[in-house]
Amino acid sequence: MKLDFLLQFYWPSRKRHPGKDAARRGNRRLSGEAQEELNESRDRKLPVWIVVLGIVWLLAFSVEALGDKSRMADQRNVIFDRLGTGQGLSQAAVSAITQDKQGFIWVGTQEGLNRYDGYEFQTFYHMDDDPNSLSHDSIWDLMVDSDGSLWIGTDSGLNRYDADSGRFEFYSLDTGLEVGGRHVAVHTMFQDSSQRMWIGTSTGLVQLTGDGEFISYTHQPGNPETIGRGSVRAIFEDSQGRLWIGTELGGLNLFDPSSGSFIRYESVAADPDTISDNYIRNIIEDRSGNLWLATFNGGVSIFNPATGEAERLRHTASLRVRALLMDQQGSIWVGTDGGLNLWNPATRDFERYTVDPTDIHSISDNTVFEIFQDQGGVIWVGTFNGISKWNARTETFPHFKQSARSGQNLTSNSITSFAETREGDVWIGSFEGLNRWNATLGTFVDTSGLNVLLSDDLVMSLAIHDDLLWVGTMAGGINLVEGNEVIGVIRHDPADPSSISSDAVSKIFVDSKNQVWLTTYGGGVNLYLGDGKFRRFPDPANPLGRFRDL
Repeated sequence: MKLDFLLQFYWPSRKRHPGKDAARRGNRRLSGEAQEELNESRDRKLPVWIVVLGIVWLLAFSVEALGDKSRMADQRNVIFDRLGTGQGLSQAAVSAITQDKQGFIWVGTQEGLNRYDGYEFQTFYHMDDDPNSLSHDSIWDLMVDSDGSLWIGTDSGLNRYDADSGRFEFYSLDTGLEVGGRHVAVHTMFQDSSQRMWIGTSTGLVQLTGDGEFISYTHQPGNPETIGRGSVRAIFEDSQGRLWIGTELGGLNLFDPSSGSFIRYESVAADPDTISDNYIRNIIEDRSGNLWLATFNGGVSIFNPATGEAERLRHTASLRVRALLMDQQGSIWVGTDGGLNLWNPATRDFERYTVDPTDIHSISDNTVFEIFQDQGGVIWVGTFNGISKWNARTETFPHFKQSARSGQNLTSNSITSFAETREGDVWIGSFEGLNRWNATLGTFVDTSGLNVLLSDDLVMSLAIHDDLLWVGTMAGGINLVEGNEVIGVIRHDPADPSSISSDAVSKIFVDSKNQVWLTTYGGGVNLYLGDGKFRRFPDPANPLGRFRDL
């Protein structure tokens, strides 16, 4: 069955790329496993498709706060903003989320890979005529290793992204990732504390050594010391350095590195002290050293490695659990086919977040595939209908506006730009000068003395470069700010072709090589060369040189 046909009836809307359709034609079939995942998710009535990027701001809470019923009621006051395929997300069924060392959020879907910079998505697809593209559009898992490399597990093999070249390296042939002439699906990836790379596939477990060699571990019927049956869906190293493997049919497996063998812990229906299901999708460890297991149809099992016994939790709205996260405050989140759940240890029950068709501020979909927390504490929830994004540090989105009552507030309600300092303070550009938010004090710093020094107080863009604040203005060029002083102004000089091409600076951007790029109104794109000199890049397609962004 062709993927287009499936998408028409099952999958949320996706962004069309007519020019790429022919090149990608050979990659448009779902594997049997992907089809099974799709069918699992469609056992319920579909909501109206609204692709969601939800921004939810809540306070991180303590164990005591979780037990307070009035506090739990306040917790439901959530706010979602929405962003969809019209803004660039390649497809709405989000299967994997991670963040690279540059701060970009990467989102895997069943129809391509997406990179989000806080403003827009850049998408990556398989192209039949490009060996440096993704090996498949259906993404199972994403991982950033200790070197900062992004690894992508797809329905047809393993890829590593080279950020410098923008190319994808495909691991194939004698790697243990090919069976019967077909590249196996890579469901999960994990790098342990010894920097060893572990890969869970549709045929078993694969280790990528530091020498670039692959070691395969597969189930052998009749041999209880081999890994359990079925594909590998979860890999996790606990605080004691033990490697645990969750399989599709063979339960929980503990790897013995000295012998290369496994100890299996399987479900026994008549024994309530065993794990609840042999299909394990995710593994995390709580602060007590217990393992939380997400199972296919048995809810959550809390496994005690010391005793080998498990407690079965069946309090979620659905027993089909797909995702687990212990956040930075130690709270445990559970993603199911019945919504998002937050564990309350005081009541030993879950606080539930489900979609409400009458409330645009509810979670975007009840099928939760992925839960991820980024470096800033924001929790990203990947669902069958987009992404819901929630800040665990604040309960509500703080609203600041101009006020005549105090000098320590915004200078204008028209905000144009932001820049964060090394200390965590935030500079804010506006139509009436600069503002500075002191993160430590939680208040605005008086910048009235600084603003009178600016060459133009209509601020269009901000950036930090070598600890200096670069301030792009509408008519006064660039102001260089250190502390509370303007230490230099860069202006256009009609007689100097190496000067900035216009005094109207719309955007300042510092790239990964620490180079400063500018866009201007009427002067095109500029690259800063140092000593007040610039290289100009005219665009024949835009002879007026009017650029708004980079």
